[in-house]
Amino acid sequence: MASVAATVATGTFEQPILVPGTKQVAATPLPAATDAGLKEMMRAVVTSGTAAGLGFGPDVYAKTGTADIEKQGKPNSWFLAFDSGQDVAVACLVLDAGYGAEYAAPEVQNFLSHY
Repeated sequence: MASVAATVATGTFEQPILVPGTKQVAATPLPAATDAGLKEMMRAVVTSGTAAGLGFGPDVYAKTGTADIEKQGKPNSWFLAFDSGQDVAVACLVLDAGYGAEYAAPEVQNFLSHY
């Protein structure tokens, strides 16, 4: 999911490579209007949406998420973000926790504040 945030940040997908020498997959860049729309929506998450008031800086764009799992006590909490001022993208998943803004978002905020 961090690569999803990074794709919105740059407009181009770059496959994460874990093993040196692995061929990187290429993809068509996002259309400019799509990329601009995604940036606008992701910025709204931290300015007026589900992650507003959590202390994210002026260059952070994000998306919260909550995934209900059948027969699991609480939903899985997730959050992905990129900081355009630091050229970093990050994603966090907290299992069996609750809402994305309550559990995963503070973990990402902590990471970004120490990056």
